[in-house]
Amino acid sequence: NTLAVAEQEAIVSFCDSQIEETNSQISQLESNISSIESEISSYVSQISSLSAMLYDANNKTRSKIQAQISTLNGLKGNAEARLQNEEDILSVMNEKLTSLEEQKPQEEEKLQELIATRSDLEEQVNQVKDEAITSALENLQQKRSVLEDTKVKLSDSIKENIELTNSALSELEAQIAQLKQELFEKEQIQNLKNNQEPQTKIYSQTQASVKNNSASKRAIGNQTSAIASETLTPEKIKENLKDAESDLEKNQKTLSDIYNGSNIDLSPKRELQEADFNTLMTGLDEVDPALAGEVSDLKSDLDSKEALLDAKDLEIANYEAQIQELKMQALDLDAISSSLTEVQGSLDNVDESKLDSDEKQELSDKKSSLQTKLGEVNSQKELIEQQIKEKEESDEYKQLKEDRTQLKQDYDDALKALEDKLSEVTNKYPKLDEVAENYKNSYNNYQTSKDELVEIAKGNVISSQAKVEELTKTNAMNEADSVAREYKFSSAEGEEVVDFASNFIGCNEADGSANKFVNGGSSGATPWCAAFVNYVLKNSGEYDDVASWYKNISNKWYCPNIANAAKDAGAIIDQSEAQAGDIVLFYSDDKGRYSHVGIVESVDSDGTVHTIEGNTSNQVAKRTYQNGQRKMTFCNPYA
Repeated sequence: NTLAVAEQEAIVSFCDSQIEETNSQISQLESNISSIESEISSYVSQISSLSAMLYDANNKTRSKIQAQISTLNGLKGNAEARLQNEEDILSVMNEKLTSLEEQKPQEEEKLQELIATRSDLEEQVNQVKDEAITSALENLQQKRSVLEDTKVKLSDSIKENIELTNSALSELEAQIAQLKQELFEKEQIQNLKNNQEPQTKIYSQTQASVKNNSASKRAIGNQTSAIASETLTPEKIKENLKDAESDLEKNQKTLSDIYNGSNIDLSPKRELQEADFNTLMTGLDEVDPALAGEVSDLKSDLDSKEALLDAKDLEIANYEAQIQELKMQALDLDAISSSLTEVQGSLDNVDESKLDSDEKQELSDKKSSLQTKLGEVNSQKELIEQQIKEKEESDEYKQLKEDRTQLKQDYDDALKALEDKLSEVTNKYPKLDEVAENYKNSYNNYQTSKDELVEIAKGNVISSQAKVEELTKTNAMNEADSVAREYKFSSAEGEEVVDFASNFIGCNEADGSANKFVNGGSSGATPWCAAFVNYVLKNSGEYDDVASWYKNISNKWYCPNIANAAKDAGAIIDQSEAQAGDIVLFYSDDKGRYSHVGIVESVDSDGTVHTIEGNTSNQVAKRTYQNGQRKMTFCNPYA
């Protein structure tokens, strides 16, 4: 109980430190947000100032100012993206702070309960000790008094009386020792009752907190949707990947719409600048039709150059999307290759001296088949990697970029030519200065909005690609494990585990033979099905082959911890794939969690499952379940 209090105090202290750290992070984020907002305000101010200078500047400086405005708009867009990122992080940290502040009172309440329990136990211990020792001392004193009286009165029988008294004293000392042992056992049982379930709850809550923190870090680092405390199954990962790919496709479509002129958000501004240009042309045509024709030709040339530049940008984006798709395929093949290589190593390490002829043949067949499969995968991987390299280094890609650079220069030249001609118009016909200014403003406003939407769309595409890549890696590892599983040679360790587990059939709580599974404690004081599984895996001689996902579970005596770790590691397998030595978890609808676990002995072709379980009817026993009889989840502890 003292240890439980210390652990709970550590948890409360941890909550305090986390709250303090989170508050510090929130303060830093708020400071960052304030700084970025000031930065954005500065950019807005500079843009406004430069915009005012733009129309007062001469032709030589106009292009330079325009470039400065474009640069500032880019910086402003980047700052706004950083601001949004900081605000997203702040939201995550606020949620974390709220969760911690809600958790702390609960942990403090548990601490007070443990302290009160400890106080009661100490009082009981002291009371029992005082009563037993006082009684023993009183009896001892009486015997010593009798001894003294006998010594005086019956000197001949002194030796006999001393022996009798010593015998009585030894008996009393044995009684005291027995009382101490009984008291110790009571304390242990009470500790288990008071401490076991809270510890599992504390562990579960701590694990959830750690997952939330890790998910928050992934969200901050990758700017992708955090998985948080939800445990993702392979099916859920595939579903998330499909959603992410759909988001990527939508974001690529948005970027394409901007480049091809079909983005509805830009339509009003495009129509406004066209209307302002038509108004200018109407006024100019009335006073100087020839000059109006020159301006119209320059405007048509500018629009043509812009369309060509947008088409080239779209072509480059599509080309780079093809490269990204190839990289996703390479990720899949790389994961499969790594997983198969790992299995190949495990096959090479199998001790063939322990195998019979059939097993040796099976091992040989698996090695041969695996080598063929690995060669095919590596060949495909090399082909994809070569395709990626060829595309990235291709003359086509280089030409696309060179063409884009030239088109941008052509566009800038056409824009300058139009601006120079408009300056000529306003110098020659001052009354047209206002309508010319309106057109310039609406055109710049359209271009600025277009550039901003392009940057946002590109950022969304990059973010979506990062999310797709992250989920593709996870999904690829799951798929790779599935591919590699058929080549694994697991009969040796699985059957050894089952044979070892069979030795304990009949061990039970009543005679204490099941106590070994709970480290010598009382098996009747705590659920011990998971403890039995852990005992078998650790002592069967096959623990070196047990996967790290199981070894790294802090509390292996709690079924939900096994389930969560197996799901996180992708070690969940179908019932049809379950073999001897695998773990089977049983889900309870009443408890809303996995509440029982056993070891698979075998699975029949019709789906009937045979198991060896601890703590089933308070003993170790074999059990059989018809297909669909229980909600069962199977996991491979050697995956």
